[in-house]
Amino acid sequence: MIIECPLKKSYWNAAKTIVKLDFNITDLWDILTFRKPIEKEAMIHVSDILLVLWTYHWHCYIKEELWNTTHAIRRFRKQLWNKGENFHGQEITTMYEEYLAKHRDQDQDPNLVE
Repeated sequence: MIIECPLKKSYWNAAKTIVKLDFNITDLWDILTFRKPIEKEAMIHVSDILLVLWTYHWHCYIKEELWNTTHAIRRFRKQLWNKGENFHGQEITTMYEEYLAKHRDQDQDPNLVE
């Protein structure tokens, strides 16, 4: 569920781009279990990504709604905003749009819902 689902993987990649995290998603478990070192600030951002993923996943399940990566990213940005971190600049918006454009040609559009 956390990284194997194509739509949630799309969320992970977009969220990592927003906060400028640079690690391979397959290393996530080693990072979470402290087997792979990561900076403190980066670990906090990983936890923010997980928090939104988990809460939005259950929101969708309970409300019987389909996963929507754009809505998940909005929740992630709100999470950062509530913490006083402003990643809403034009640079980040452009990076996210570039990410989406790059992945549109793949089998699954990251904006489609399950």
